[in-house]
Amino acid sequence: MAIVHDADRPFVTNEVLIDCIDKAERNKVALAVIPSEETMYIIDNKGFLADSIGKDIIRTGQSPFGSKLTIMHCILNSFSKEELIKPMTISQLYIKRKIPISISNGSKKIFKFTTKDDLLYAEYIKKSSGLGGKI
Repeated sequence: MAIVHDADRPFVTNEVLIDCIDKAERNKVALAVIPSEETMYIIDNKGFLADSIGKDIIRTGQSPFGSKLTIMHCILNSFSKEELIKPMTISQLYIKRKIPISISNGSKKIFKFTTKDDLLYAEYIKKSSGLGGKI
């Protein structure tokens, strides 16, 4: 079993990791996700709303991602070096090869550090939890 976890989500919990591993062992591949709280819109080439996707079928992908090691090896070797250096998630590689990905339970606590405000929020969480020190 191989588990991929992006470093910009430091608050992953044991429960999320265990669920992802369990789902990947049962279904070969899994990704931690959470339900979307927002309606997503598709924009046409003129910049207008063209369609919407309901919250009931949208999930926000997180991390970790789990896969049987043999499947991951095959997937990674099926792409050229040029394709692999393009920015994308590992789950997108599986989707491109039409490999089914089961979903595991993510958590709203596993937020992604993308802005300075995220770092301030993480510092607050760390202080509030009694962990101390700097992030």
